[in-house]
Amino acid sequence: MAETPELYMFRGSQFVIKAMAAMALKGMLPGDGSYVPREVPLALKGRMKLLPAPHTVPAMKWGKDIMTGSDNICRLLDEKFPDKPRLYPQDEKHRAEVRAMEDRIGTMYWANGYLTFCDGQEPFERWTAARVHEAVSGVPMVGGLLWTLAPKTILKMAAKAIESGWRDTCRKKGGKFAKYGDIPTCRRQEVWDETQQELKALDAIVAASPTGYLCGTPTPSAADLTLYGMLERWVGDSLFGGPEGFGPAQPAILKDTPHLTKLWTDLRGRFGESCSMHKFGDVAPLKTPLAPYTYAPWASTPSAAPSGCGGA
Repeated sequence: MAETPELYMFRGSQFVIKAMAAMALKGMLPGDGSYVPREVPLALKGRMKLLPAPHTVPAMKWGKDIMTGSDNICRLLDEKFPDKPRLYPQDEKHRAEVRAMEDRIGTMYWANGYLTFCDGQEPFERWTAARVHEAVSGVPMVGGLLWTLAPKTILKMAAKAIESGWRDTCRKKGGKFAKYGDIPTCRRQEVWDETQQELKALDAIVAASPTGYLCGTPTPSAADLTLYGMLERWVGDSLFGGPEGFGPAQPAILKDTPHLTKLWTDLRGRFGESCSMHKFGDVAPLKTPLAPYTYAPWASTPSAAPSGCGGA
């Protein structure tokens, strides 16, 4: 009997959302038994004990194939289901176009994180409050007392710790992405303007596409799904939904991008309900360290854009 694939993830990851949407496009839906999700720690220190380097999500085990990175998962899915909608075109030139666009959008990961964790906006504060309240309420007597006496202080400390952690990740990444670790909140407009400029450029690309997808593919490609993961954080609810959840981190980010908005609506209609992380409920954690990766990565990568979340 074939071994059921396992997807290693943590909630809210843009690239886990991408991988889940890719599997859905191939007919693999959460909860239908086609794969088993396994939660790994959000903190890098915990993931280092369970996942091989670079310790990022998503990772997957499918029989003898063990891999990391949403791009490698998409490539494996094309190998497993060649007759289902393709994530990468078979034509080499067209495939290279999709890979380049996938890489281009992947670099938005850093602005995506900044405009989620470092801009001081109310949705992040609300989400942090809910998570902190859950944590301190689980500590008998002391936790509840502290929350009752100084909720604003606890919230401020927690939000600052999350922001600081994100900024440290950007600095460790280095290169052109290190700037996101140093731009102060008072200059958040710089990141907003830069991001909107790129989204408007993508809007023009979609406007010129004969199919409404980024690279003119007949169905969503890996590039479109990379964008979907980013937009689920900004205008969807990937970090937990509901009145006490995060909700959209930047609901106005698609302003003046009608073609991109139409693409987002299409992708959300396809995947928003069936691939919602909120449906998972309690996911069994990964307890045994994953064996070294065996699935050969792409022979060449357009640049250093990430295809997974959570690396140092």
